[in-house]
Amino acid sequence: GIITSSSSSSSSSGFLNSPEYDHDGKHSSGGGNSYDGSNYHRNVTTTTTTTKLSSLSTPAGRELSSKIAEAAVALGLGERYGCAPQNYSLYAPLDAEDSLWGLYVYDVTPTQVLEGNGSKILVESVGSLRYDVYEGNFTKNDVATLSPFADIFWRVAASVSGQVLQDVFTALQNESSTARDAAVAVEGNRREDSWA
Repeated sequence: GIITSSSSSSSSSGFLNSPEYDHDGKHSSGGGNSYDGSNYHRNVTTTTTTTKLSSLSTPAGRELSSKIAEAAVALGLGERYGCAPQNYSLYAPLDAEDSLWGLYVYDVTPTQVLEGNGSKILVESVGSLRYDVYEGNFTKNDVATLSPFADIFWRVAASVSGQVLQDVFTALQNESSTARDAAVAVEGNRREDSWA
């Protein structure tokens, strides 16, 4: 699979994740705007342990948490879709064993996104995956956290020329509706996915 970005937030071609730098100009991560939740959880545990507090919760916070839990049940966010055999990191190199992008490119894309139709190219924003996957149950809530988008996938028919593909890709990079209009003209190439 080849992943390229057509988003306005990135000017990448190929699989590219721009590095981020801290305030001293030192390299700090693989890029992206993703949030590493493991640091948050570690910090809460450290804070409650070192302050000898049993909790950082307030009555208003507990009430809000209760309402969030009720909404999650009503939306079925606990529905189990599967089980992750290990942690997968958004920032791991593409060829690393724990790479979320590697899992997506080499395992998920060919079998689920492209459904084995023989297509070799996927054009997708590098911002489409937003969070790490942690070992254990993988739920509807995890899908919404990982990729909170109702994506539309366009399949390219075998008879489409390379020049047409290049024109569509160029239009996508220029944020032109021409690309979408051209894709609509090819029948049977649209599939909408929604986790909701």
